[in-house]
Amino acid sequence: MSLLAELLNIQVLTDTAVLHASSMGVAPFFVESVSELQLSALKLVTTVSYVRYVLSVATEFLLLCSEIY
Repeated sequence: MSLLAELLNIQVLTDTAVLHASSMGVAPFFVESVSELQLSALKLVTTVSYVRYVLSVATEFLLLCSEIY
């Protein structure tokens, strides 16, 4: 995921690719004992700096939280 975060910084990707990368970045936060993966996921999610995607990532995160609890 760390390399994908670097790619987002370098290359302009399509909307679909950015949304898929965001989805991949949110999932590891709901798994225990994978701190390195969570750190890479955090880097990926924070790299998505497009304003319209930040709301999408936050919405997905909250939806996943509501499914767990």
